[in-house]
Amino acid sequence: MSTTPTIGWAQRLDKLYLNVELPDPKDVDLRLEPDGFSVFATKDDVHYEAEIELFDNVDVEGSKFHIVETGIVYVIQKAEKKWWTRLYKQQGKPPAFIKFDRDILAAFDDEDDENDEGRTVDFSKFKMARDDPDEEEFKDEDDEAKPSTSAA
Repeated sequence: MSTTPTIGWAQRLDKLYLNVELPDPKDVDLRLEPDGFSVFATKDDVHYEAEIELFDNVDVEGSKFHIVETGIVYVIQKAEKKWWTRLYKQQGKPPAFIKFDRDILAAFDDEDDENDEGRTVDFSKFKMARDDPDEEEFKDEDDEAKPSTSAA
């Protein structure tokens, strides 16, 4: 039998931010398709899984994730820049494990929502699960050329 983790989400015009609440996850298997997202993980011999058919399509190649002490943070690039009315495709009452979470945005720059260019995540807002210095950065390949606006 599996348990469904709570998934907090927020959005900007061109990105989705997901926080899979699962402290110190093990054996993590994330799957992102253009129309859906799934996570499978283990914690203390309990199997966790969640599958979501997304409201609209996403850019798999432009998306990234990071495992932190409190769970899994996913930044998903939307296929089109537009606001979504909900995270999931199904209409009606939202699944109990999905919640809108404005606090996720606190880890990101406070720039105007219309301009997402140059945003970087501030992982000091999250507890890191690994001590590997290469894993502490969460950047796009071209972030080297962008000035960082996050607090140090």
